[in-house]
Amino acid sequence: MQDRKFMPQRRSRHDDPMKASGEIVNAIREYRNWPIIGEGGVRIRVNIDAIGVGWGVAGRVKEVCEENGWADVEVNAVKVSEQASKPDQYKNLRAELWWAAREACHDKLWDLSEVDDHCINELTTPRWSENSSGQIEVEKREKIVARLKRSPDNASSLILAPFVPPKSSVGEEVSVSYAAGRRR
Repeated sequence: MQDRKFMPQRRSRHDDPMKASGEIVNAIREYRNWPIIGEGGVRIRVNIDAIGVGWGVAGRVKEVCEENGWADVEVNAVKVSEQASKPDQYKNLRAELWWAAREACHDKLWDLSEVDDHCINELTTPRWSENSSGQIEVEKREKIVARLKRSPDNASSLILAPFVPPKSSVGEEVSVSYAAGRRR
């Protein structure tokens, strides 16, 4: 994981996947207008939590990017319930992503100065353990919600942003992520 500075997060809570898709497409459009985009093959990677409503959102965002000819945009529908890249160490991809975020924070690889206190609270709330197979697992989302009294969507989005799916080429990129808002 590279050194990363995170921008203030955008928040949206839509039950309507089309509205969420539109917000993501507008963010991509904005990022594509940044002067650094286009120089030296910088790409925009959009990782969307594909569990639930996010699956349709990812499909629509990918479709709009293709319609617009945005070859510099990579849209990934990420299912955190799937197998980790190191299944002997992590129960699933979700545990691997949370652990990578933990390590990045410990190693001071992330600049979280622009991240608000709610998100920091969400990042520091989950508990982890080793299961009987010796894998690291992160407690279930429902337990985190019970302690926080809200969904940890902002932290979930943040840990998803630097994820590079196995099929992706490695290089410079601007990462964007979206975790579907849940009403509670």
